[in-house]
Amino acid sequence: MVSFDEVISVLRSNAGFTLNQDNVIATIRDNNGFTPNEYDDSYYRVYKTPKGLIQVRISNHGTHLWTWVKNAPINPSKCLANICIVLSANGKHNSTTGVKANKFRGNENNPDEKPYSFEVIQYVYNCTILTPRNAGIINQMIQQIPQKGKYYDPFETNTDKHAGVYKLTPNKPIETIVSQSFE
Repeated sequence: MVSFDEVISVLRSNAGFTLNQDNVIATIRDNNGFTPNEYDDSYYRVYKTPKGLIQVRISNHGTHLWTWVKNAPINPSKCLANICIVLSANGKHNSTTGVKANKFRGNENNPDEKPYSFEVIQYVYNCTILTPRNAGIINQMIQQIPQKGKYYDPFETNTDKHAGVYKLTPNKPIETIVSQSFE
């Protein structure tokens, strides 16, 4: 596991003391064993916990659920949890939940088969207000997912640094769990 000071040092050296979402993502990706999707714009990691698999995605843009079906290393319906951490330049996520049943891995030849059921809990951070220290804390929370069995936003609710938290379920409206204070 990478120390907090090492993460801060890498973030500062990569970003020239200016926090940039791509630098934060690269640091988290490299320190936590995330692998890219085929477009190299989102990164996935599967953690094994005593209760089951937890799939995590980090990106600089929101989730489109059809891409979880196409790009995630494991079928999202087989995971205990699916978590997305978005480090956005403006705090917006522009996510979508539309998924056709035949787009699910394994359903390509059977369009009448019902889609798998899954949900993604998405945390959206506004990188323009995060400091390198804040990014290091987010990195630490990601490292704790295997032990805690979930991701915890480290910042207080109703502050500008707290993530907007959303529940995405295929073909249903996006549900706001915690809105961002600047919305």
